Amino acid sequence: GVFPNDMDHTLNHFIILDKTAYLVQSTKYSPDLPLKSFVNFTDHLGVSVLQQFCDGEGGFDGAKLLIEHGANPLAMNQNKHTPLHQALLTTGSQESLRFLNLYVENKWRSPDGMTRAIEMPNAFGLSPLHAAVTGGHAEVVRFLIDCGVKLRTRFEKKSLLPVMLAAKLFHTQIMKLVLDADPAQVNIPDADGNTVAHYAMSLQMMEIVQLVLQYEVNLKLPNQQGESPIEIVIFSSNAEMIKYVLNHARSNHINNLLDDLKHQQSPIIHHVLLNFPPQFATPIVEYLIDADLNDQIPPANLKKLKLLLLTREPKFNSIALHAAANCGRLENCRFILNCQNLYNRHSKNKLNLARNQYDIRELTPWELAIEGKQKFVIDLFREDQ
Repeated sequence: GVFPNDMDHTLNHFIILDKTAYLVQSTKYSPDLPLKSFVNFTDHLGVSVLQQFCDGEGGFDGAKLLIEHGANPLAMNQNKHTPLHQALLTTGSQESLRFLNLYVENKWRSPDGMTRAIEMPNAFGLSPLHAAVTGGHAEVVRFLIDCGVKLRTRFEKKSLLPVMLAAKLFHTQIMKLVLDADPAQVNIPDADGNTVAHYAMSLQMMEIVQLVLQYEVNLKLPNQQGESPIEIVIFSSNAEMIKYVLNHARSNHINNLLDDLKHQQSPIIHHVLLNFPPQFATPIVEYLIDADLNDQIPPANLKKLKLLLLTREPKFNSIALHAAANCGRLENCRFILNCQNLYNRHSKNKLNLARNQYDIRELTPWELAIEGKQKFVIDLFREDQ
C-alpha cells in the first residue's frame, strides 16, 4: 500500500513479502530511501530484502541502495550465504563483478576484522571464490585472484579446494587460472587423499587430463585407499586416456609409473592382456620398453621387450601368452606374437613363446590352447610357425 503525506511530500510504502512486512519511505528529494529501522528485517526463512535483491540478475542497484542505508552486507540467510555469496551463485559475470567491486571499494571485513568480506566463508566453508567457481565465471575468478584471495581455502567435509570444485564442474578455464596462480595445488589432497589429478583421471575428460598434465603432477601419489592417479588411468578402460598419459610420461622421462599398482594381482602385461583388447596393451608395452613398436627399436629397448614377453606370473609360473591362450583371447595372442616377431627380426636368438615356454604344469601356450580346445588360437599358432 502507498500512504501519501502531503505536508512533507513523503510517500510511505508498506510492502508485504510472504510473512514479513517492510516500510520504505521516499521523498521528492531522495527517492526510495528505506527506513533504517526496517532495512535488515528478514522473513521467516532469514531472507532480507537485500538478499532478495542479490538473488538473480538486475538487483545490484537496489542492493547498493539498501546497503547505503543500513542493510548488513555480511548477514547470512537460511542457506548461510552472505549477500555476496548469493550474488556470485546466481548472477552473471558482469553483475557479480559489480558486487565484488562494491565489497572491495568499501573494504568490508568479517565482524572480528580478521577476514576480508571477499574471502569470508559461509557457515559450510564456502568462500566467495568457491561460489565464483560454482557460477562458472572465469572473469570473476580472475578478479578474485588479482585481489590476492587465498586459493587454498577448503570447502565441506571433503575439504575441496576451488580447483577441485572446478574440475568436478568441468570448468577447465577456471582450473587453468587457479593452477597458473598456484601450480603446487595440483598435488594437494582433499580429506580423502584425492588430488586434482585423481579427479581429472576419474572424470576421464581429456581436456581436463591434458590440462593437469601441464603441471608437475605426481601420478603415483596414493589417496587414502592407496589408489594413485596412474592406477585410475590404467584401470579406466579408456584407451585414449591411457595412451595420452603414458605418452606424456615417456616424453617427460617419468619412469616406473606402473610398478606396484594397488589393484595389480599379476604382472601388468598379464593383467592388461587378460582384461583388455590389444589397443590398451600397445601404449603400455611402448611405455614399459620406452620405444614405439616398429622396426626402429634400439637394441637396449629390444632387450626390455624380451624381458616383458618372458615376465612370469608367480602363482602359475606362466607368461602372458599362457594366460591369453588359456582364455581364448585370439587378438591378444596375435598381439603378443607380433611383439615376438618384431623382436625376432632384430635378434639372433629367436623366441618361440607358443612352444618353448612352460608353466607350472609343464604346459606350453600351444598345449594349453589344445587342452582348452581354443580352435582359433590353435590356428593362429600354426600360422605363426
